[in-house]
Amino acid sequence: MVTTTAPVPVRSPLPWSLAGRTAVILGGTSGIGLAAAELLASVGARVLLVGRDKDRLEAALTRVNAAATRMNAAAIPAGPPAGPPAGPPAGPPAGTKPSGTSAGTLAQTPAGTFAGPAAGTSAGTPAGTSAGTLADAAGTAADAVGTSAGAAGTAADGGVGADGMYADVHGISADVTDDDALAEVFDWAGTVDHVLMTAGRPAGIGPVAELSRNTAQAAVAGPVGAVLEVVRAAVPRLNPGGSITLASGILVARPRPGMSAPVAAAGAVETLARALAVELAPARLRVNAVRFGAIDTPLLRSRFEAAGAEADAAMAEAGAGMPLGRFGTAEEAASAALFLMANPYMSGEVLTVDGGQSLA
Repeated sequence: MVTTTAPVPVRSPLPWSLAGRTAVILGGTSGIGLAAAELLASVGARVLLVGRDKDRLEAALTRVNAAATRMNAAAIPAGPPAGPPAGPPAGPPAGTKPSGTSAGTLAQTPAGTFAGPAAGTSAGTPAGTSAGTLADAAGTAADAVGTSAGAAGTAADGGVGADGMYADVHGISADVTDDDALAEVFDWAGTVDHVLMTAGRPAGIGPVAELSRNTAQAAVAGPVGAVLEVVRAAVPRLNPGGSITLASGILVARPRPGMSAPVAAAGAVETLARALAVELAPARLRVNAVRFGAIDTPLLRSRFEAAGAEADAAMAEAGAGMPLGRFGTAEEAASAALFLMANPYMSGEVLTVDGGQSLA
């Protein structure tokens, strides 16, 4: 880690200051992570999605690219269409492509954006699954915790925005529980400004006395270990003023029976956010966490075993008992992460976004 005597950069704390910044979203194919990616693309950021399921990743890329396209259409001034900077597009070394994609599916990026893999690294897809816990459905069995890691998919580009600003959107496949694979994710990203960890599901649900030793240990150690591995891989790539945002849930403040192990994991992640904020401050890097309440995401909707209008009605009925009369939206939850990214003086904070649920 490179330390500096210079203060953290002074920038506008508004979300528009994220234009042109590079954000890596681990768990960005659904729920809050996907909503954050759309919001970031809508302000002109460069977004790298990392998700577990290929089909979901491709669908997420389509949605986030649509947000990038809308941003670019609004930003490009009248006149001839803007084109990419002169010179060959950046991309992977000749002859390489991510495993699991067909030739040509990894769209090349405009020069000066995502770096592509570093020399000597492969572009394969390590086997394995993600380790992590949940962040985006607090108020249910899925509301206790919040870290994630996992990936699979392809990549795609956004378009050019005003003044040469690109809203680039990419997806990359990797098993981020593997050190080499995680390093590859950040090799593809190049220099990074922000990292967001979301999604996943809780582990170790049930009375502690009924959990096996291995189950209980994995439920707590898995999420914390995932955060530490991501931090280790991200820190050398982060610019001064950059940030890492972790995810938690309101059960840390309002525990429920049968959730002791995942709540312990979430509490550890929040404590780790504060400890890392102190440790990384000399490098002018920031670490925060968001404690989410019950948010309307596919994870929360899965409880109701319904689809379409029936699911909407079930969510509305269940949400009516919330202090504000409904569940939060994924966009409302994700906007908290953008606030923490954009504000260069936010570090070591655990920001609660629950619509007053923790007070009711």
